[in-house]
Amino acid sequence: MNQKIVLKIKDEELVLIKNLLKALKESTKTIDISSFRYGTLGDDNLVSFNVNEDNLDLVVENLLSNGIKILQPDQEKKKNPKILANDITASQRYNQDEDRKLASRESPSLQLDHALKNGDYETVIKLSKDFRNGFEVINKAKENIDTAILTAIEKAYNKGLKSRFEVDSSVDILMKVAGDKNLKAFNKVGIQKNAGLKAVSLCSGNIDQTNNLIRICNNSLIPSIICLKATVEFANVIEKFPQKAEEELTVASKNLNIRWLRIALDMTGPELPKEEIDIALKLIEVLQTKQ
Repeated sequence: MNQKIVLKIKDEELVLIKNLLKALKESTKTIDISSFRYGTLGDDNLVSFNVNEDNLDLVVENLLSNGIKILQPDQEKKKNPKILANDITASQRYNQDEDRKLASRESPSLQLDHALKNGDYETVIKLSKDFRNGFEVINKAKENIDTAILTAIEKAYNKGLKSRFEVDSSVDILMKVAGDKNLKAFNKVGIQKNAGLKAVSLCSGNIDQTNNLIRICNNSLIPSIICLKATVEFANVIEKFPQKAEEELTVASKNLNIRWLRIALDMTGPELPKEEIDIALKLIEVLQTKQ
């Protein structure tokens, strides 16, 4: 069984951690370490990865001996270094919920202004449906739904561009927009495709983001063209980093939903250039041989 380790690091410590784990993998053949995921908690940069349980103590001891801080959210977890990523997610969700609670105490007009500024399109849609808000607020909300969605997309995308530690949370937000059933009901498919393409773009050319590309590939809620674009980008990334190709293909063969990708190709393949269809088909064939 694999266990998750979450580290609180400084930017300059990232290379040290990668080199340390690389050395451990080379010296201990039984170690299984996943790709990194990046995030933030307050002002802190976070890195998380999975390691097989048999080698957990070895990895933890080496990290601690090199002065790397392992995140310990509460006293109970201080006794156990097997930190779960959902501790981070829960904290982020709590902050978002608190923001919405504060906004809900404002007048509908102020709530709408606050939501538009922050790209909180869910609140804008909610305000547009509530007859108690008055004609002016309802109309303004309806007219600015697109603006709120686009603001959410741009804020998430720019945050991911600014810091590698924000890419995971940015992809989460963009995937939420791309797969939101309420937005489909409002016929916002074009904007949703834009959100999905932005998510793929954040992972472009980065071998550390293959886990996010796999997540995008497997997401059946988003426009299928986005899943295919992520598939093509995954193939391009491993071609760019041939020294890691075998490792990444092994992970992908265990996690990529090939059946869904074939369905996506049948549904929206004609929207892709022929060369991209060929890249996707070639990757699928390679993965099938590994399964």
